[in-house]
Order: sequence, then structure tokens, then C-alpha cells
Amino acid sequence: MGCDKPGPADVAGAESAWAWLEAQLMASTADFLWVAGHYPIYSAGQDGTNRMLVHRLLPLLGKYGAHYISGHDHMVEHIVSDGVEMFVTGMGRECCYRDSHRHTVPPGAMRYLLSGDGGRGPGVGPRPGSHVRGGFATMRFDDAAVVVFHDHAGAELYASPPIPPRRRALVV
Repeated sequence: MGCDKPGPADVAGAESAWAWLEAQLMASTADFLWVAGHYPIYSAGQDGTNRMLVHRLLPLLGKYGAHYISGHDHMVEHIVSDGVEMFVTGMGRECCYRDSHRHTVPPGAMRYLLSGDGGRGPGVGPRPGSHVRGGFATMRFDDAAVVVFHDHAGAELYASPPIPPRRRALVV
């Protein structure tokens, strides 16, 4: 399916980490709850989707109304699945991997994708006007959260639709 690593060397330690993460998510009273990780849950990039994160992390994020930001694949993606907003912002040094694992992303989940040859490869959403040599993301929080992808010069490539705060029922 893509970036499927063998299981953890320390299974007990990994299970302890999963329990710790769920406890943190459960205890949070934040209006906006985000988890950051190195590997994407879903990605069209050369390493593709991470099955373990799909099965272990995605359900936790959905249960507690959290969203996810990651890197690893040298491209930018906005993916929405199971009510979870996921952003891959991995082009800090270079842009962009080809979308060789697009088939591992659920149909209809991709909201934005900048891939291949300086951002000139197949994509979803607005295309850059020139060659992209890298970039970064910023996040704004007020009545809603907005994630913005920028190119190497700081020009805006894409802004997500507003992401509302968590439902009050989840913030107990």
C-alpha cells in the first residue's frame, strides 16, 4: 500500500505510546486539536499511504475531532477522510515527488496536490505560475483554522477551506 514498515522493534513500547496518545487526545479541551507526525497517513507520494497509521491513528483522530499535519513526502497535499483533515507539507528542501501512489488515497479524498517536476506534475487544484523549488505551510486560528501552502518565495499556492473548531460534545 506504500510506506508499510515492519512492526515496531519494541511492541510494548509502541503500545504504551498509542495509549499515551489516546489519553492526551481524550483529556484535551482545546477548540482546535492537531497531531503532527513525520509520516503521512495517506499520501500520493513515492512512499504512499501508511497502512498502520490508517488503522491505528486515523480512528483516534476521528474519535477526538483532531486533524493531522505531516511531512516526509516532498510534495504538498490536502486530504480529507473520515472527517479528518490531513496536510502533507514535505517540500521544505525540494519540490516535488511524483504522485506514484495516488491510487492509495481514498477516492474523492484529495483536495489539493502539488506533485512532480517543480510542481508541474499531475495535481489537484490551482497550479503554480512558475517552477517551485520548495516551500512551507502556515496555519491561522481564529473562528476557524486555515492551512496555507506557500512556495519557496512565500507566495500562496493554496489555502484550505476554513476548518471549524471541534464539536462542543467532544470538548468536555
